Amino acid sequence: MPRRFFQRVLPDPKEIRDASYVSPLRGFIDNRQLWTTKRRNVVLGLGIGIFCGFQPIPAHTMLAVLLAIWWKANLPMSIVATLFNNPITMFPMYFLGYKVGCVILGVPDLEVPPDASKMDWIKNLIANSWQPIYLGCFVTGLVLALIGSLGLNQFWKWAVLKRRRNRLLRTDESKRLEQDNVEYKKKIK
Repeated sequence: MPRRFFQRVLPDPKEIRDASYVSPLRGFIDNRQLWTTKRRNVVLGLGIGIFCGFQPIPAHTMLAVLLAIWWKANLPMSIVATLFNNPITMFPMYFLGYKVGCVILGVPDLEVPPDASKMDWIKNLIANSWQPIYLGCFVTGLVLALIGSLGLNQFWKWAVLKRRRNRLLRTDESKRLEQDNVEYKKKIK
């Protein structure tokens, strides 16, 4: 079930090969492992995409493509998983990263002094907040990528086991019904 689902939902390899942002990597993305929907590749692609999506840098997708090629993860999943980073979610993500970075570095939050001009405060904010933001986003992305990958891995295993169990129950039930049918025919004779 998960494999068929991901084959149906993930973008077509031809669409990604033709995209302009992967044109420098066209020679590398012909590897079949980058397109397979095996559990290991899809889970790794999800982790790469979540991690890259949390980084406060431009070109999340390109970073995800490079890491997916390097680790031979599912390329479409790593690209799709970066799409949670958009203008609506960007501020809360980076604010969370900033708070986590402040906790890790032991740096107090920056406060707006009442007598400071807006430009002075913005310069101070940029000069003093880049370390907590980068470190916090790195750690948060790593933790959420790990949680997402482990969650998808466990869900995949559960879905496969459930499908196998249902198949066994159907075959056991059909054998039992067949046996009952044979016994019924013997009674009729």
